[in-house]
Amino acid sequence: MWKDFSIEQVMTPETLLRQLGITSPTQLDLEVIAWHCGLEIQYRPLRGCDARVVGCGDRGLLTIDSRQLEERQRFSIAHELGHWLLHRGQLMMCRSNEIESPSHSAKGFETDADTFAAALLMPAYLFAPAVERVARKEPWAQVRLLSEEFRTSTLATALRMVNLDLWPGWLLSYSKTGRNWYRRSVKAALDTVPCAMLDSRSSAFDIAYGASSAAKPRKVSGDVWFDTYASQRVQLLEHARKYGDDVLALVCATN
Repeated sequence: MWKDFSIEQVMTPETLLRQLGITSPTQLDLEVIAWHCGLEIQYRPLRGCDARVVGCGDRGLLTIDSRQLEERQRFSIAHELGHWLLHRGQLMMCRSNEIESPSHSAKGFETDADTFAAALLMPAYLFAPAVERVARKEPWAQVRLLSEEFRTSTLATALRMVNLDLWPGWLLSYSKTGRNWYRRSVKAALDTVPCAMLDSRSSAFDIAYGASSAAKPRKVSGDVWFDTYASQRVQLLEHARKYGDDVLALVCATN
């Protein structure tokens, strides 16, 4: 049983992809996968949502907002396919800000669908070897190359690296008003909640309050990001960049 879902009879994304004989990211044709699962896809402008599904029995129509970027469309398709396979027969509405949302406020059906989508678009058996191929690159360069290969967003790709423990640290999102959300690899050196506000010693602070969109990697004391006694004895390497109106930082322990 796949631990991320409580519905035992649902096929996991990896099982589905292996059943279809998919052996490379270039074969991840979502229209074909959706059709195999009973959904026909159409693209047209939508209001208030990125995607919606109308179905009867084992067949349905999945409508995608044609105005969205390709990577957003692909995640929306995979997200709604997750609902179709996991939650069929249950009434729900997906708002645009609930799809591909790492916020801790996202729960239940939406978390299940996002988890399903990430595993479908970036299956571990393809994603892990791809990460290994670019492992010598700077972290955000890794994310960019992987995003191009799997046709996924920067955010979804970085989250997948952390959730699969392929980045041995933290992914953190901050704005000028404080911490938005965070994700932690089980390999991360510190198991604690990050600071509520950005520290002025961090490069993320410089990006949030300056004009630059990225910064060179910076070595900082652990207490720049974590307000605990143990963090003072840890050295961290941070890689920060602007993401929309916010700042994303990949942080890990270093010597």
